[in-house]
Amino acid sequence: MKLQTTPVFLVSSRFNKGVTLTNGKIAVYNTFSSAFIIVPRSIWDRFLGPGCRVKEGEINFSAEAQDLLAQGLLVDDDVDELDSLRHRINKINYGSRLKRFTILPTLNCNLRCSYCFERQAQDMMTTKFMSEAVENALLHHIARQCRGAKKVEITWTGGEPLLAMETISRMGHTVRSLFSKADIHLTGSMVTNGTLLTPKIVKELSALGIRSIQLTVDVPLDNRCDAKGSSYFMEILDRLSMALTGGLNVHLRVNVLADKEKAFDQLYKELYVRGIGLSLSSLSFAWVEQSGKGGCNSGCHKPSSSIIQTCFWRETQKAMEHNLPVDIIGLNRMDVCGATDESNELIDHNGNLYKCWNDIGIAGRAYGSVLDPGRIKNGNLIPWLMYDYLQDPLCHNCILLPKCCGGCPHKRRFKSETMGQRYFCTPEISTLESRIIAFAANHGKNSIDKKVDRN
Repeated sequence: MKLQTTPVFLVSSRFNKGVTLTNGKIAVYNTFSSAFIIVPRSIWDRFLGPGCRVKEGEINFSAEAQDLLAQGLLVDDDVDELDSLRHRINKINYGSRLKRFTILPTLNCNLRCSYCFERQAQDMMTTKFMSEAVENALLHHIARQCRGAKKVEITWTGGEPLLAMETISRMGHTVRSLFSKADIHLTGSMVTNGTLLTPKIVKELSALGIRSIQLTVDVPLDNRCDAKGSSYFMEILDRLSMALTGGLNVHLRVNVLADKEKAFDQLYKELYVRGIGLSLSSLSFAWVEQSGKGGCNSGCHKPSSSIIQTCFWRETQKAMEHNLPVDIIGLNRMDVCGATDESNELIDHNGNLYKCWNDIGIAGRAYGSVLDPGRIKNGNLIPWLMYDYLQDPLCHNCILLPKCCGGCPHKRRFKSETMGQRYFCTPEISTLESRIIAFAANHGKNSIDKKVDRN
């Protein structure tokens, strides 16, 4: 039996973006549902164009309308889509079926990247490796937190986590044994600079269930050098190739300090020469803030948003031409920060519990410790769990709000008064139409309905 309701009107979603293609059809992308579809102009004019409003009862016969409704391109006119977005965010933050741990077995690093947000903590802390006491307490903490869990995700990072490979190996095998007996599915990943990878380590990572790693290269390519001034760029690509050969999924992140187009071109060339570009799981670009000291409290020297937008879109197009796995329009992206997710914990080498990576080493920002499980500083925890992603009215009418979610929560919480709006806006804002056209050209007439699901 159909739902008996008072007849309602359907309207075009506020998060629809339509772009006219050269063939006269309309490519429509919904930034909330991630639906993408190419429709004839007649469908656009009837259902999706500005001011379109139709009675639901009048379109029951229309398969096209039913599809548009199912994909979130049409919505009930009495629904506040900002409330729908808030509900989606709350579901991600409070309804996850996963338990997530991000573990730093060491804060030490074999590189000294000028933009590293942990530089300040590295300079201040005297203890930089996890002690046996912390290791044991952390294992007990994980066991307690995972009672009743069905899925657990552990990400190893640092510092450079491979400097503490013995700790990772010990803890990893213990956790795998524990979860196997409890019928808990474990997935693992690692964020590493890659310079310490060896075939033996790659094999051990696989044995620990660490199937995915993120490696980074810098633009300019010579930003990270050894003591003799030689760039690590080629070495990192060699290690990347080694990881792929060993069966790991590799996500390559390009940290951009300056717009050096020739450096990007050399990166694509080297990926092609090594025959590894097509084997990457993803390629992404991130503008990093050159701070000198690192840490959230350092001064940043971010260029204008237009420079970043121009650089990223140019390089996204070139990466597409090389058949590299770049996300053109953010189909599977929704920037709900892990810091606001109640199922997510960040544990440093001293056993301190944090919500945000930027807070590591900052006195007074930890909300607990695995060495003192009975004490939780709710004043440092609850503000993260109650964070309002839609707090800024300037964001409410932005079509990309479901993707960027209003920008970095840490910056909103601790630096909003000293930063302009451009520090919160996603670089894709001015190139969205071009990205939709490029996506349409790459995917033809396919309708795509990919939902963001972090559960």
